[in-house]
Amino acid sequence: VMDSVFASTISYVSSNDDDRKYCIDLGLVTSNEKNILRPANAIYREVLVRNITDEIQNVLAKTIDEFPWSDGKILFVSDLLKEFQNFWRKGALSFPKHNKNFIASAYDEALYSFILEAFLQRIINGKGTILRQFAEGRGSVDIGITYQKREYIIEVKLKEYYSKRKSLEQLAGYLDSAGENEAWSVIFDRDRSKTWEDKITWNTTEFKGKTIHIVGC
Repeated sequence: VMDSVFASTISYVSSNDDDRKYCIDLGLVTSNEKNILRPANAIYREVLVRNITDEIQNVLAKTIDEFPWSDGKILFVSDLLKEFQNFWRKGALSFPKHNKNFIASAYDEALYSFILEAFLQRIINGKGTILRQFAEGRGSVDIGITYQKREYIIEVKLKEYYSKRKSLEQLAGYLDSAGENEAWSVIFDRDRSKTWEDKITWNTTEFKGKTIHIVGC
């Protein structure tokens, strides 16, 4: 139930399922008019996610701590995400996803956004603000980083839910309202038949006057 909430996908759990009803009765989640689940309030939205990402941070390689992510004025998001691509390629298969004592192992679709968010938190380490925004029902999570009065938008999405046109439209609209001109769309491909050369990609496109980087992982 919570996996679909954190991954911002339509839940495969029936509305009559006892677990779903239990989460709603506990006050952890609410259901909107489209029957899509979301965190019940802003506190749960932050605390539940932070509890999971903090644990993931503890297993990330300490070598990423020294990565030059800023010049003090501008956040080097493209460099950060290229570093994440390298990290993901080397560590994806060995990541302790299936360790029953690992909180994040309970999640499937949401795990990928948790790992990226933890990676960013580990590097930026409180020198910028990282906010997780739930795009309910469209299969993506938006991570907003505020640094030196600028906002950097990163969309996280699974390949099976990805539509390039819709993604570009949504990001362009968000950038327009935020007064920014650049965004990043990180796409995780879970197809094990593909090679890393096929998965690790980087494409930059101009759309409605905005620069959007499509980052394959």
